Amino acid sequence: MHTIFLQIRDAIQSVQITEILNPVQSMVFIEFENGYGNIFFMDCESGRWVEQDLGFTRLAEIIGNELKYIIKPGVVEDREIKWIKKSINLELFHFGYSKFISGEEQRYEIFASNKRYMFSLIKIGEGAWKIFKIPLTQDWKFSTRYARIVPFLLETFNL
Repeated sequence: MHTIFLQIRDAIQSVQITEILNPVQSMVFIEFENGYGNIFFMDCESGRWVEQDLGFTRLAEIIGNELKYIIKPGVVEDREIKWIKKSINLELFHFGYSKFISGEEQRYEIFASNKRYMFSLIKIGEGAWKIFKIPLTQDWKFSTRYARIVPFLLETFNL
């Protein structure tokens, strides 16, 4: 845990920074002394910091500028992520994926529409996939239907 001090509207506030271990993107939980807290993470495409559920905010930019002195970036910037938006039975699925070939395996890192990493997939055969989630992401309530639909969409579009 780290503490920084930021000037917010003519007052200095302490900010507690707790790093969230994530092998795909740099991520932290920030809590201000006034009680406000949120998760901030580095966008894998641009390298800019994102405030979860709020996007590229001014606060995310300020926090990101401070974090470069505190944590080592754990993200590959300028990664190409392809985005898919598909409606299935009136339910919208919007996600991004980054594909890697490792030996014979096709690996995919899957990102939510808010640019946060959700899970990884490895294609092990026609219609067969392994899914990997990071244990600390279990508190984040994204639709678990993505784990079933994303492999289907990747195969359907031969991606």
